[in-house]
Amino acid sequence: MPTIIADLGYTAARAQLLSVPPFICGCIATLIIGIYSDRVNVRGPIITCCVLVALIGYIVLYTQSAPGTGYAGAIIACIGVFPNIAVNMAWAGGNAGGDVKRGIVLGMVVGFGNLGG
Repeated sequence: MPTIIADLGYTAARAQLLSVPPFICGCIATLIIGIYSDRVNVRGPIITCCVLVALIGYIVLYTQSAPGTGYAGAIIACIGVFPNIAVNMAWAGGNAGGDVKRGIVLGMVVGFGNLGG
């Protein structure tokens, strides 16, 4: 984010402040999609939709060189990635029976997710 914002022409504190909006959008999307997912009790299709939104954001980031378009792509990617993590955790925890199994499953989901990084 700081690189994209620096390419927009902002420096120092202003660039740091402009790195916040994509994360706020991701937070709001996580809350809305998480509440909706719990209400309708559906996880798989919601995860698929989130992945598609994230994919669109990453395609925009990869294919465009204009900094404004890259900033928009970062916002779209955050809107897709952040809710996906929360819904995946809810789905894994909801499908595991018992406290010990649930703890192990959630630990494995987090652990394997960190291996990707």
